Amino acid sequence: MGGLLYKDFVLVKGKLVVTSLIIMTVIYTVLRVVFPEIINPVGYTLVDQDGREFNEFDLFFWMGWIFLFAFSIALLGRLVIDITRDEEKNKIRNYIFAMPIDKNAYFASKFIFIGIATYIFLSLNSLWIVVGSGFSQWEYINDMFSFGTLMSLAMFGAALILAGCDLRMFIVHGRDKAMMVKISVELGVGLFVVGYLFFGDLTVLEKLDLEKIIEWCKDHSFELMMFEILSPVISLLIYYSSYKRTCKAMSRKEVSYD
Repeated sequence: MGGLLYKDFVLVKGKLVVTSLIIMTVIYTVLRVVFPEIINPVGYTLVDQDGREFNEFDLFFWMGWIFLFAFSIALLGRLVIDITRDEEKNKIRNYIFAMPIDKNAYFASKFIFIGIATYIFLSLNSLWIVVGSGFSQWEYINDMFSFGTLMSLAMFGAALILAGCDLRMFIVHGRDKAMMVKISVELGVGLFVVGYLFFGDLTVLEKLDLEKIIEWCKDHSFELMMFEILSPVISLLIYYSSYKRTCKAMSRKEVSYD
């Protein structure tokens, strides 16, 4: 299993990915230390509609974890493609199946690798949130970071489920069919978003009040805590079911070893 995981790590240029994430985190941390809220430079103070003041840099660092989340999801999708594309192109899978290993162990290595990557991205995202909130003295900004912490676990759980679906498609149906389905879904979602922006009722977005969302979270803290506890369990169960269904589907297909 360790050899299969290392092979996937090499396929996705893991050293480059890890180095890039470390550099991004160092830059983010240094910027947070250089421009903490306590400096409060003249000209960088914002005032909301209720007359509360807060540092413009706090909003910049609050957006950092959202950027990292979006980047992680895009990178996660890329990892799924990379660990299946090259093997299919170079017939590596047939070579591996010819070796005295359990086919299910091969499939498990794919799911474990993506699971580890998702856990690393989640941990890094949590670190960014801690660093971003580390120098803020405004309660409102701290509440926004707390909201980010709460949402991260559920969002990465959903990302893990989507990655499991992608893995099953790429392994069972091959790259061409899986890419066709993936691109079709992404184009469909993109067209819906563009159509809504042009023809939808955007007043709903104008009325979106982040403060009310935070207050709602405080009022329903127990329910959200239970959701936060249960969401990883539910995500892992669905992810595991994707692995089991992949094994069953591949056994029915009776993969050729030639």
